[in-house]
Amino acid sequence: MITEPYDFIEYNHKTLFFFRSEGAKGNILKGVIFTPSGENLWNLAFGDWRKGDIDDAVISNNHDIVKTFNTIAKIVYPFSDEFPTRQILI
Repeated sequence: MITEPYDFIEYNHKTLFFFRSEGAKGNILKGVIFTPSGENLWNLAFGDWRKGDIDDAVISNNHDIVKTFNTIAKIVYPFSDEFPTRQILI
């Protein structure tokens, strides 16, 4: 099922993005970050934003997984538009 993504904001020259997951557990701030992982290879990490960092081990279970993953997929576009030669590792 395709749903509309959440609105997101970008920081740090399109390598850090934030959005709010809205669901059963309330509003949860999520982060998506692209970090270098080799020559022209960038890692996409995602999770809850806690204490100034992304926690990718937490399971928030906000019952909005489809909308959350659609948002992450949509975030790839501005990163790829800005850096078309970078490869993304997920």
